[in-house]
Amino acid sequence: MLEGFEYEEEITGMGVCIVKRTSSARIDYADVRWSSRPVIKDGINLNLNTVSTPAGDLTSLTQPAGFTAWTREHMFKSPDDYKKFAYLYGSMRITENYGTLSGLVTLDREHPNYVVRDDIGLEPMQRIISDFGTAAFCIEWMDNRDEILRLYDILREKMAQIYPIVAESPFRFSNYGGNVTPEVIGRRVFEQYYLPVYAEACEVFHKA
Repeated sequence: MLEGFEYEEEITGMGVCIVKRTSSARIDYADVRWSSRPVIKDGINLNLNTVSTPAGDLTSLTQPAGFTAWTREHMFKSPDDYKKFAYLYGSMRITENYGTLSGLVTLDREHPNYVVRDDIGLEPMQRIISDFGTAAFCIEWMDNRDEILRLYDILREKMAQIYPIVAESPFRFSNYGGNVTPEVIGRRVFEQYYLPVYAEACEVFHKA
């Protein structure tokens, strides 16, 4: 958010670096279509986003807000959506993306004011929370925990395919997950479903 502003040179001159985010893992989805169109709801300009799978459609509403967007309606609507999410997550196809990143590698190595951060993605449980929304996740965790854990297992297997790609990338560090809220998941869920995936990633990273 510094780039192009009049204070960029002053701020970087004080030792602040600019973080460029990327991912050396490419994720595609087999037989899944993504689309978005503008809509107006309650006088507010929104985007209706649709994820079309052979098991059915998932939709969300987002409100553009400058460099980000507010999610006004998450994809999860009812337990009928579990089969759709199972297809979406199971259709993930993961490959390396090294060939498109040479410019960022050069920037990372040669420019003193920049560092490039590779990215693994969200932890499996955090991806589910992000897609469901916090309130819906909390209700489903109590009412349909087995269904959530089935999705978790699918994502955990997929994430394991990303670890070696990011570990062997030319970048010096990576981020895994984020926005984990203790008040939402509690200590026990963190210990049972977050720490193990961190450990799996660390094992792969240490070998590299």
